[in-house]
Amino acid sequence: MAEVVMGQTGGAGNKRNALSRRRQMERLSRRMSGLDNLYEGAQAFAAEAASLFGHDALLLDMLDTHRRRLWTIYCEDTPEGETRPVSMRHWGMANAADEVMTRLRVGSWVVNRMEETPPAEKVPFGHLNRTSRSLMFACTEYMPGYFLRVTAQSYTPGRYNRRDARLLECLLMHTCRPIIGLKNAQELVHGEERFKRTAISTGNVIYEADLDTELVYYAGDIDGLLGYEPGEYPRTIKGWSSLVHPDDLEQLMPAWERLKNKGDWYSKEYRIRHKDGTWRHWMVQGGVWLEGDLTPSRIFGALSDITDQVHEREALQSAETIYRSLVEQSLVGFHIMQNRKFCYANPQLLRTLGYTAEELYAMDNVLEIVDQVDHDGLLTYAQRCLEEKEERLDPFTVRLIRRDGSRIEVETTASRIEFKGAPALHATAVDVTERNHAAREREAFNQLLLQLSGADTFERVGELVAARVNALWNPDVMLLLARTSDSQMFHALTGHDTINGERVAVNVESYPLTTDMLAAKPWASGAILTDRSMGVDSDMSLKPFGSEDRQSLCLLHAPIRVAGEIVGMITIQSYEGGVFNNLDLRLLDRLAGLLGPSLARCRVEARSRQLAWALEQASDGVDICDADVRLVYVNKAWCDTTGWEADEVMGLVPCDINLPVTWDSEREAEIDKSLAEKGTWSGVWKSRKRDGTEFDEHVTISPVLDEAGKITHTLAMRRDITRELTLEANARQSERLESVGMLASGISHDFNNILQIIMGIASNASTKLDADDPLRGDLDNIVRQSNRSATLIAQLLAFSRSQKLLPRDLPLNKAVNDTLRNLKVLVREDIALVVMTKADPDRVFVDPTQIEQILMNLATNARDAMPSGGRLYISTAGPVPLPASLGVESDPKDLFVTLEVADTGEGMTPEVLDRIYEPFFTTKPLGRGTGMGLPTVYGIVKQSGGHMTIQSTMGEGTVFTIYLPRSTEAESNQTPPPDDAESPRGNETILLAEDEADLARVVRSNLQWLGYNVLRAGNGVEALHVMEEWTGPIHLLLTDVIMPHMGGVELAQKVRQRFPQMPVIFLSGYADAVSTSLAEQQEGAIFLQKPLQPDRLAVEVRALLDASK
Repeated sequence: MAEVVMGQTGGAGNKRNALSRRRQMERLSRRMSGLDNLYEGAQAFAAEAASLFGHDALLLDMLDTHRRRLWTIYCEDTPEGETRPVSMRHWGMANAADEVMTRLRVGSWVVNRMEETPPAEKVPFGHLNRTSRSLMFACTEYMPGYFLRVTAQSYTPGRYNRRDARLLECLLMHTCRPIIGLKNAQELVHGEERFKRTAISTGNVIYEADLDTELVYYAGDIDGLLGYEPGEYPRTIKGWSSLVHPDDLEQLMPAWERLKNKGDWYSKEYRIRHKDGTWRHWMVQGGVWLEGDLTPSRIFGALSDITDQVHEREALQSAETIYRSLVEQSLVGFHIMQNRKFCYANPQLLRTLGYTAEELYAMDNVLEIVDQVDHDGLLTYAQRCLEEKEERLDPFTVRLIRRDGSRIEVETTASRIEFKGAPALHATAVDVTERNHAAREREAFNQLLLQLSGADTFERVGELVAARVNALWNPDVMLLLARTSDSQMFHALTGHDTINGERVAVNVESYPLTTDMLAAKPWASGAILTDRSMGVDSDMSLKPFGSEDRQSLCLLHAPIRVAGEIVGMITIQSYEGGVFNNLDLRLLDRLAGLLGPSLARCRVEARSRQLAWALEQASDGVDICDADVRLVYVNKAWCDTTGWEADEVMGLVPCDINLPVTWDSEREAEIDKSLAEKGTWSGVWKSRKRDGTEFDEHVTISPVLDEAGKITHTLAMRRDITRELTLEANARQSERLESVGMLASGISHDFNNILQIIMGIASNASTKLDADDPLRGDLDNIVRQSNRSATLIAQLLAFSRSQKLLPRDLPLNKAVNDTLRNLKVLVREDIALVVMTKADPDRVFVDPTQIEQILMNLATNARDAMPSGGRLYISTAGPVPLPASLGVESDPKDLFVTLEVADTGEGMTPEVLDRIYEPFFTTKPLGRGTGMGLPTVYGIVKQSGGHMTIQSTMGEGTVFTIYLPRSTEAESNQTPPPDDAESPRGNETILLAEDEADLARVVRSNLQWLGYNVLRAGNGVEALHVMEEWTGPIHLLLTDVIMPHMGGVELAQKVRQRFPQMPVIFLSGYADAVSTSLAEQQEGAIFLQKPLQPDRLAVEVRALLDASK
């Protein structure tokens, strides 16, 4: 294809009249200016072009190079011989601004195509199988960057030339202004229409008010918006102003005047009355139209019904007011934080933190009140809240420091907001210290409660409590005290102190506590917090905490109670102040509440273990039987007593193993009845050990009941009382013998006084007769018989252990050997005397004459028990402890020396053995024995502090074993006074006090015969009178011990108040140990028992007088 482009300077084929064409074009321009729309103007242009040079197709378009947009104004074609308008979209040339701009030029030109089929992109009009052969173009720039183009085309080759193109250009230039005017008018109309439709669709109203006529034109449903019928709403400024709220009209009119004077754009809200009388809120926006001389002629703008928005705004403002009120009065802390500084804090947050608003806002960084450990966490959380697209994140817990230095836990929830044009955080702050304490408390205590439920020892409870306390508080000091038994003493279960940074165990041994001491403490009535750093002090610190030169500053004490009784105490302490608070106090108090049942259970368990241990350690046998009377438990003592092992008897019935030996239905019925009526049964029966040995046992049976009162088990307490029964028999015999002894001791005084008188009278009479006087023999016989009577009385006193003994430290072997000569004379020749003494037995503290008496009496009994001869054994041994068979409680350290006398005689029956110690009991024929031999031995042994056993078997013989106490270094030797054949004489004055008148006369006579001056008194009171009346010296007091009105001991004390060195001789027919002891306690005094030979009295008186000099 080839194109021929003709320049702008070429002429048309035939010249026309230029003037005629110009006028024609001017008329067209004027006619187009009077048209109402662009389309009609474009058609007039096309008709004029067709009349000038004709065309098959014509295109009129506009190009905006600024916005790179191409508008088609008009296009027509003759596809089927008929010219008609066509759409550019049909030809595919819409939005071809870029392509047009590449070939854009101002002027006119012609293009004639030589080929019939041009490229497809060159076919703008008509059908695709038809090509424009001649084209002419004209283009003008009516504004910078804005171009108006026209293209005329013909399907006839060479139809156009340069003259036609210039003519086309001239036509374009003459009609350019009206075309552009119509285009702008059309766009204005279209714009206004779109604006009106937009305004109407949004509920707005467009208005225009003529300031000259004061008429108002509205575009939009002004009537409907205010409830009027169409056309009913007034269309004048005056009518409009009558409906405006008076208060708002006062503000609108000045603004209107300023608008007319200055032409400013304005925007105002006002209220206008609806037809129903309500007020509607409107927003007016607009400006003023100025004429060429800048005179305002019209006011235009838009009206919007903003009643709903105003109500929403008022609701929002009300909500904001309510919200602020809620925030200000809320119990939740609210604050706004921006750039790590507080911008706002509500009163609750200020109360929570203890700061004023000014103090809080003046802080350079919110981290000033955040615990150091939470700095990083809080900053990370705040950054996430600022970056997070969601409205809120999960709450974050942070520890804050209050103004007073205490720490609280706060749960905060933050979200991003815009505050003063910059991002900020709006956050809540809830004090969750108590809640978290409660949660930790609940978790810790649930776990502790579970652990305590399995703890059955105080040690385990102490370990658990120490671990939990350290986990919750980690205090400097901790102590747990508890009563571990039924005593009132408290003991430390666990405790520690912190000294020089090291934790050490608390030692409370030096600080014993009792229930009374704890009851006096301030915290006895309830848990208490003491903070000495705050100036609060009380005397409740429990030493031994810390060193003596420091003091716990913050202390918590809580009593542990069970049923209102204090059973323990727990305390935690710190050497720093302000560490603990009331929440900690409540927590510790709750811990104490948990410990009460645990400690009570431990006490029960400890008591159970003690009971179990006690049962095992009990000396009595214990067995438990089930409802079928089968053994389910036996203790160690039960096994030791019966000889059975526990595993051998489990499941057996006791009576099947001879516990007891005999069992019948009567006994079973008796036990069942007693258990039902009394709740227990006790009795004695004979049982048999595993080895066949029978023994007596005392049994107490008690039932074990369940909650319904049904007997499930029986508990039997068994005690082997064989020994006790033996001791009881011995005790009964001892009591019987004691009663006889008391009788003998009681009558001995009178007998001794009588004998003393007889012996004294006979002795005095005998000394006054010549040696060959026949009466002297009778008197000597009286003295001898009196001595025999005195011996019998002495035996009675020996039996009753009332005689006066003169014990001394001596070897037992010597005492035995000293008696052998007399024993050999006593026994017959058919009896072999065998003596077996230990080489070196310990010494004894006894009266040697009494040892001789014991051996003589026992040898006599042995001789009489062996009428056909036999052997008599005498042996010594020791030292040994007392055998248990004696049934005497004694210290195992107390040792005894034994004297044993055995014979091979006839032996004794049990009946005789039961009575051998009774005075005057004898199995010998009449006249062969007095029955006082063995009672005398029994009395001597007992009075000497010894013990005696007897074993006798009929036909085999009898063995007497005597246990004498071993002498000690503290016991001093006592030597009996030497015998003196002559009665010493004297001339001193003796005060004699004796209530028995005959005896007093005899003693006085004997002493006077020896040369003494004797002052006689009947009792102690008379003796004092005699002493007061006697003007001379008194050298010795001789007094009876027992006298009416005043006894001898009291008399001696009163006499010695006047004569401190006076010697005293006490006489008594009683062998009363008390009287004897009181008498012998007097310094410079001796005791003589009645009756006694006058010679003996003379010797003692002389010896005492000489000693006093």
